[in-house]
Amino acid sequence: MSYLPLLYKPGIREAVIDLPESKSIANRLMIMRFLQSYPLDAISVNSPEDMLVMNKLLQRVAAHRAEDGVLNLDCGAAGTVARFLTALLSICNGQFILRGTERMQQRPMKPLIDALRQLGALIESETPDDSLPLVITGRKLDGGQVDVEATISSQFVSALMLIAPAMKRGISIRMKGKLISEPYVQMTARLMQDAGIGVDLNEHFIKISAGLYKSIPVQGFADWSATAPWYELVALNPALKIYFKNLTTNGLQGDEKITNLYRCFGVVTVSSDTGLTIFNTGQVGMLPSTIDFSDYPDLAPCYLATLAGLNISQRITGLNTLRIKETDRLKAMCKGITELGGSFKIVDDDSVEISRHRGLHHGSVDFYDDHRIAFAFAPLVVLTQPLLIDDPLVVGKSYPGFFYHLQQVGITLG
Repeated sequence: MSYLPLLYKPGIREAVIDLPESKSIANRLMIMRFLQSYPLDAISVNSPEDMLVMNKLLQRVAAHRAEDGVLNLDCGAAGTVARFLTALLSICNGQFILRGTERMQQRPMKPLIDALRQLGALIESETPDDSLPLVITGRKLDGGQVDVEATISSQFVSALMLIAPAMKRGISIRMKGKLISEPYVQMTARLMQDAGIGVDLNEHFIKISAGLYKSIPVQGFADWSATAPWYELVALNPALKIYFKNLTTNGLQGDEKITNLYRCFGVVTVSSDTGLTIFNTGQVGMLPSTIDFSDYPDLAPCYLATLAGLNISQRITGLNTLRIKETDRLKAMCKGITELGGSFKIVDDDSVEISRHRGLHHGSVDFYDDHRIAFAFAPLVVLTQPLLIDDPLVVGKSYPGFFYHLQQVGITLG
């Protein structure tokens, strides 16, 4: 495997960052617009890859007629696209084959498919675990009550929620087990409510009325999860100040939690009418011995790298879903941090321990085709200079301009 050197030239103290649009919000809004027969506007080629894939496939579905035969759709490595489209296609007239990458074929789909079959959906898979590829014969579904396993992915719940208004009886969802990544379900509920749909949500039950989506916004929101590597950078480099354009704290995105997480590292967040600024006071607070990331697992890789970079010990729990992401993120983080001289112990499928070490040193890290792993390790170059990395293009999934933006703080590809 060939590596590229990531280099750091200190001295830059401030930068202005224009974050990408939240693909989580955008993909939900696109499903809502499709169901309301609103036109799907073309989106910028510089948008996150997951948004481009969703937009392209929805346009193909919109143009398809049942008499045209089977429509083949490839969602690539996009888990959100695969799960949301599985639900959507089950109520669209026609027959569809939904495919994905080899890794996407390994990621869980069965709880969603089981729930859709309870509602009468016709979905076939050649594998016992109902993984991709899927053959979906779409038809009208009446809705009703459905049980869904909620401990693996919140996307199963959100997928059912988004199509519920198109069913004559709506849907009553009973969630089995502790809901993982609950803020994403809250996001789905709020977007639907803002578009005129009745959503009643409590700890284990969601009731959604039939109806029509209205007043669906075209413009999305800046992505809070994309702030994670910048919070990490400011924690590792106390002289740095970052201003995020058009980033707001409106409570829609659960990853806003990062403002509290990094306060213990001395990173302060200040909001204004036009954006948000983060800087380091140099005052590191007392961290709890254990912290639970089950509600915001996307922030975990950067947080783990921050602990290693600052040489702070802590136990992190609520990480079981990291095993089934674009890669096994627990293994990827363990290997990378260990390669750089850190101490990383996988306790079990749900928790890890970061311990004190003798200091990080330069070395090489693999991103394993995972954007979150790239976000986690790239900032460590300020400590390990240089850092050898394998493929910077993996960030295109959610933040195509990331390595270009790093140039503003003196981090460049050699």
